[in-house]
Amino acid sequence: MAENPAQRASDAEREEVADRLRAAAAEGRLDPDELDERVGQVYAARTHGELATLTDDLPAPAAAPSAPEPAWRNEHVRQRLAGFIIANFVCNAVWLATGTDGLVVALVHAVFGAEEERDERRLPRPPAPPGLPRL
Repeated sequence: MAENPAQRASDAEREEVADRLRAAAAEGRLDPDELDERVGQVYAARTHGELATLTDDLPAPAAAPSAPEPAWRNEHVRQRLAGFIIANFVCNAVWLATGTDGLVVALVHAVFGAEEERDERRLPRPPAPPGLPRL
């Protein structure tokens, strides 16, 4: 509050005192009836002095807790994340190299212009079997 108790209070200052009273009631420092009475007096108050008398018997509000440090700044988390990323990179590289039905081979052939040598001694693929007879 301002240092001059005779100075007029603003609506924002009244709301601040009302919030402080509600917090005190939530902590069990005021019972519901006393809270209602004091909040009514807050909104009727005209000066800082009148507002100050409503909170004189209450302790000063606790400081707001500081924001927690972001998780990525923790060295342990960063090491675990790096291990996770490397393991995923290796797994994806192995999958791309072996499990994509020739995608890597096709890319290598496309980039280097190489063509697969055909073995003329191999027999051609047999034709597909005919469909089942109709009933």
